[in-house]
Amino acid sequence: MVEIFNALVEILSKAVPALTGARRTKRLNTIGTDLFVIYFRLNEVLVTAEQIVSSLETYVERMGRHLASGGDPYALTAGSWIRELLERQSVNLTRLCDLLASHDMRLVLIDADAYTKLAPLIDRKSGAIRGLLKAIDGQRLPASPSADDVRFILATDDFWSRDRRYDHIIDHLRHDGIPLDRPWGEETYQTVVAYLRERDPKAQLAEIAAGVERLRAALLEHFSVEDLLLAVGDERFGR
Repeated sequence: MVEIFNALVEILSKAVPALTGARRTKRLNTIGTDLFVIYFRLNEVLVTAEQIVSSLETYVERMGRHLASGGDPYALTAGSWIRELLERQSVNLTRLCDLLASHDMRLVLIDADAYTKLAPLIDRKSGAIRGLLKAIDGQRLPASPSADDVRFILATDDFWSRDRRYDHIIDHLRHDGIPLDRPWGEETYQTVVAYLRERDPKAQLAEIAAGVERLRAALLEHFSVEDLLLAVGDERFGR
């Protein structure tokens, strides 16, 4: 999951400087406000993702003790802890994805190349974020696509190659996640241990947090604080 948002934040933070020069037009001020709301939503996703990773670490600690000596049957109910956080993340992702998709033409105006790279992530029907949502709705903790897969679809200009790799990511998200509707036994424990060890999601989240901060800094560089604070009372925050 975190690989997708790492790519998303990187693209957005690089796109903002394209607003330099003509930003005083009403249309570009609107785009700046949109990006500020996107920044706000990204923060919500980031905070919840950090809580999910922390819960996985707690699960590994408790389940490890339970497997070694017993005495912690609640470790087997970890799926219910994670499910509650994922339900919250589902709301966050829906808001973010709808926001990005509804303003796609404005994003094209900011940076057409950046939008082209974003499209596989935010497509209304089949984007990678929608794949995450379908996995969550299907009572699964989504599997993480490899960073190499995500980088490939963002970097290649070969439409067919990108499509094939993208289909692989979506299939992986939908079918290889951990079920949340059953007790998490030793097999799930080993899967989570391997994920935390091999993917190091905590380090990736720290990288995303740095990217979100770069996005905020870029916005403040090209828009006044007054411009951005106008968005705080915008009705879009309540949607």
